[in-house]
Amino acid sequence: MDKKLRYALIFLVAVAGFSIFFFFPAIEGSSGYIGAIPGASVSGGPWVIVHLSAEDFAAHPALFDLVVEEKKVRRPTSLFFLPPPGDDWSAIVLNGEEEQALWWTYMFVRQANGTTIPVVLEYNGVNYRLTCSQG
Repeated sequence: MDKKLRYALIFLVAVAGFSIFFFFPAIEGSSGYIGAIPGASVSGGPWVIVHLSAEDFAAHPALFDLVVEEKKVRRPTSLFFLPPPGDDWSAIVLNGEEEQALWWTYMFVRQANGTTIPVVLEYNGVNYRLTCSQG
């Protein structure tokens, strides 16, 4: 009986330890990445157009990587689930505060009545739209 109990305990500890790696990202933050899609249209609805400047890129270095370098920027996640770096990935990993700043300044704008309006970014005559991806 002692031997069975010991194996059951080892099994439960192993399952609990393994499960932490899957539940950790949900606790720590979102996963996935933000990307910029060039050629966004501004017809067919209310849009806010933001003309990007050097000040925007200085305040948000991830924005430079998204728009100018055309790289994906990782959203907040645990270190265990970062995808391997590649040519199309930025070295920047957003923190929660920076992600919220990008979300509510360069993806959507809240109106005084509480509604949200999507943002189209303009840089060097090209329109961009920031998008979020999971995984």
